Amino acid sequence: HVTNVTAPSGATSKYVIPQYPHPYFRGANGGIYVRVPDGQDGFVDEMIYHNDLYVVNRLHDMDQGEMIVMRLHLPHDGIREFTVPFTAVTSKEELRKQLSAQGVATLHMDKLMKYTMTWVNELQAAEVAHQARRQFGWSEDHTSFTLGNKQIYANKVETNPASTKTAGWMPHFKPKGTLEEWKETINFYNQDNLALHQFVVCRAFGSVLLEFFEGISSSLFHINGGTGIGKTTAMQAMLSVWGNPDKLMAREEDTYNAKMNRYEVFKNLPICMDEMTNTSPKALSALIYQITAGRQKDRMEQSANKNRTLGEPWKSTGSLSAKQMPVLSCRDCWSTKKYVSISIPMAKKRPMRLPYGYYAITDTQASCTFNTY
Repeated sequence: HVTNVTAPSGATSKYVIPQYPHPYFRGANGGIYVRVPDGQDGFVDEMIYHNDLYVVNRLHDMDQGEMIVMRLHLPHDGIREFTVPFTAVTSKEELRKQLSAQGVATLHMDKLMKYTMTWVNELQAAEVAHQARRQFGWSEDHTSFTLGNKQIYANKVETNPASTKTAGWMPHFKPKGTLEEWKETINFYNQDNLALHQFVVCRAFGSVLLEFFEGISSSLFHINGGTGIGKTTAMQAMLSVWGNPDKLMAREEDTYNAKMNRYEVFKNLPICMDEMTNTSPKALSALIYQITAGRQKDRMEQSANKNRTLGEPWKSTGSLSAKQMPVLSCRDCWSTKKYVSISIPMAKKRPMRLPYGYYAITDTQASCTFNTY
């Protein structure tokens, strides 16, 4: 069965609802039904749940083990696709918690649990579990690129279910606005005296190409200068190429481990860190060293006497902004080989001979960027 679903944003998507496993079937208007004896040598159709709910595929997550991907159709909220650990599928109470969190309201949880188990057994007999992707960016064989909930190939686009590592980032890669609106917004930088800002924006595209250069793990570009010259706005425009620029932007107050985890999960996507002015020279040197090394440091797991499982090394471009040039620790000066810093001198009226009215429209430009990505 093919159904067209209109999301709250107004976008319409087409979904193919698979045939439910025997003895379950989909009702004429949706929902889950099963045919049971009526006690009088006949049968009656019993409703298990009134909305469409089904298992899309099986996953093997390196952190959670076996998982399933489920899809829920709600009449006014569109489609919700989510992952459920297999340990919850085999527990009535845990499955209730997982499904309730997604909006499934039913008093027949025992029957819904049996229905879900039937789905799992059918899929186990039919196909191999998919490997849950823990990182965005290029696959190991470079045949596909993962971005949010999409696995993009040269000739097709497949759904990329959330893993434990990527689940929290998925909503930030959903597009907003139209491509034409985004082009109009980004075209603001197509003017004289904005070459540096153009360079920052274009690093969004260069980041995903760095994968194909041998001997380079990552590069970091630091732009520093006074307030109002458009450092943050240019980085927001850069991030809008791939997703929500506000949610994808890292900030100085984020912990060191959070920054490193972001680099690992994003892998080939660009990273921007805003307002790093108050970062100490020692902390900034350590950050630059780790980013340009292209991998996380080894750490022990909290619950076991073994090393944490690391993701694939990242190869991407990073950008950070600060109001003044920080003094780096001399012991890590070698790490600056992949670190470029450019200072924007402040003129009496406008830095870098920026176009007239630039300060007045910077905030407007940022607002437009938040609405088209």
